[in-house]
Amino acid sequence: MSGRIGSIRSGLAWTGLEKVVVYGVTFVQGVVLARLLKPEDFGSVAMLGLFVGVSGVLAESGLGTALVVKVPSCGARSCEQSAFRWNIVVATLLYVALWVCSPSIARWYGIPFLESLLKILSLGMVFSAAGVVAVARLTREQQFDRLATVNIIAVVASVALGVSLAFAGFGVWAIAWISVLQPAIRTVLSWIVALYGKSPPDCARSVDVGHCSLKSLLGYGGRLTASGLVHTAYCNLYGLVIGKLWSPATVGLFVRGDRWSHLPGEVVNDAITRVSLPKLAQKECGPRYIASVNAILLWPVLATLWVFAPFVVKFVLGKQWVPCVPYLRILLLGQIVTPVTTASLNFLKARGRADLVLATDFIKKPIGLSALFAGCGFGLVGVCWAKVASDVVECIVDVFAAFKARREEMPVDLVYCWCNGPKFEDREKCRFSENGELRYSILSADRYAPWIRKMFVLVNDETVIPDWLSEHAKVTIVRHSDIIPKEILPLYNPASIELWMNRIPGLSEYFIYGNDDMFFGRKVRKSDFFDSKGRMLCRYLLGVSLKDSLRTGHTYERWLENNRKLLGSGNDWLPHHNFDPYRKSVIDEFWQTFPKEALASASYRERTPDQLQREVFALYAMNANRGAYGKVRHFKIFWDSLYAELCDVAAMEKIRRVRPKMFCLNDSERSSDEDRLRMARFLRDFYGV
Repeated sequence: MSGRIGSIRSGLAWTGLEKVVVYGVTFVQGVVLARLLKPEDFGSVAMLGLFVGVSGVLAESGLGTALVVKVPSCGARSCEQSAFRWNIVVATLLYVALWVCSPSIARWYGIPFLESLLKILSLGMVFSAAGVVAVARLTREQQFDRLATVNIIAVVASVALGVSLAFAGFGVWAIAWISVLQPAIRTVLSWIVALYGKSPPDCARSVDVGHCSLKSLLGYGGRLTASGLVHTAYCNLYGLVIGKLWSPATVGLFVRGDRWSHLPGEVVNDAITRVSLPKLAQKECGPRYIASVNAILLWPVLATLWVFAPFVVKFVLGKQWVPCVPYLRILLLGQIVTPVTTASLNFLKARGRADLVLATDFIKKPIGLSALFAGCGFGLVGVCWAKVASDVVECIVDVFAAFKARREEMPVDLVYCWCNGPKFEDREKCRFSENGELRYSILSADRYAPWIRKMFVLVNDETVIPDWLSEHAKVTIVRHSDIIPKEILPLYNPASIELWMNRIPGLSEYFIYGNDDMFFGRKVRKSDFFDSKGRMLCRYLLGVSLKDSLRTGHTYERWLENNRKLLGSGNDWLPHHNFDPYRKSVIDEFWQTFPKEALASASYRERTPDQLQREVFALYAMNANRGAYGKVRHFKIFWDSLYAELCDVAAMEKIRRVRPKMFCLNDSERSSDEDRLRMARFLRDFYGV
């Protein structure tokens, strides 16, 4: 672990050095240009930011991140070749499109010279696209020293030329050529460094392999591209809206305040992002560590800039820029949350959850746009506060998405308690008959809960295991003697056997328990069973009283009453009878807290009204804040959980019609052999096998 942290620190050191130099040079450039040029010059460039930015995202196509995160699992050189061709072709087509559209864009703004300005600015997008693969290779191979050197040279050279043009009186064109020369120099140097001492890309790969690799990369990068488009359009919409409502000079003041508010964060966040992405992808560190390092570096800088903003702006940029100070101070407040936002987004990208990155944008951006248009009614100050509110909303949404991704990563197992009927013909047929349900239950888990890691099937020591079950890739057979003391065996009471399931060898902390008559009817997620804090979601029919639902003296009702007496719970609700989530540590703690009661209940060979039932683990978890009530949702066309006895034909037809997430087909005392045959036909039709 110390080696990994050392590697992270080394990467941060090199990348941090790069950012300090790059942003230092950029800062000097900004100061010089701010004194030589007018606010409207910067405002004119900002007006075109939407068109250039969107084109840049499309040209990159998310392949830079995809090559870092996804390439280790496939042929690197083949992927790089395909990605390079894609970037070049797309960037060229986009440049032609912008060239054709530039006259119309200039007329829309009513500023003729924007036509030529857009044609020049768009060249930067083409050069950036050509360097995507080279930069990704250096990042994936963690050659941060070489990457830092390349970026420093590119920035210094382009800024030197741009400032020279400004001194020569080229005005806004100095900014334009800086935007072109910097990516051009970076691309050339990146390819030289990336290929230096390396074998050339493997051109002997078949076309099919390259095509398949590109398809895989675009599948991941496409979502990042869509997310980038939404984000770029959203960010540049501020300049677009302000450019229509206010003068270019006003736009320039706002852009300068916004630019300076992001400057500290860009220095730190860019370094953190570059180093953390491959580390997070390889699970060498977590998002909390990344966020904490980011905050330690960023927050003091933000506080210092906020306090000394008037002095810094006047001294560095000149008194003509002092009106941007109020905007700068407001916008700095929104940057406080960027360490958490950056860490969350990097975690999602590194884990391959581009789907969540895109999904969060469709939540964040509409809220941000609503805030923008509302803020316009209060002038530019209102727009600034709207941007701060948007930053906070983005942070909250990204954190929830990261929690969701982490929760869905945790291993979850499935446990069955199963008995094979012929061994127990002399006992209650409905309790011990085997009607082929387990085969369909496992099939439903494979189909609708593919994230389940392993399936453990608890069986009696004498049970004969059929080939179809023993050969299933995910199934592990666990005999009663593997987890239950020999002096207690044999047990024929599932309510007793279930209390021992925490002892299953290799069982994960989080698992789901079900009987063989329980099935998944549609796609389910881990979030259906565990919340973002890892708590068990214990489903109850809220508002349905135990005593009102079950006849007095019923054994099951007595079990639930015993559970509540032991834990002092006032809960009188009926639990749903279906798949339920559990945590192994909760069951372990229950045994430690109530050893006498647990052992007594787990030792009853036959069903008895005096014992506890596994629902006691849910009550214990909720008392310890490791469980939460989960109401079973019942709608006309959407059901969480449905229960039907085999003799209830109408209930089974309802299951067929509404396809609930989970359903139980219970073989009760009232069931006949005809009902069991009907169930077998129902399952064949329902699952189509």
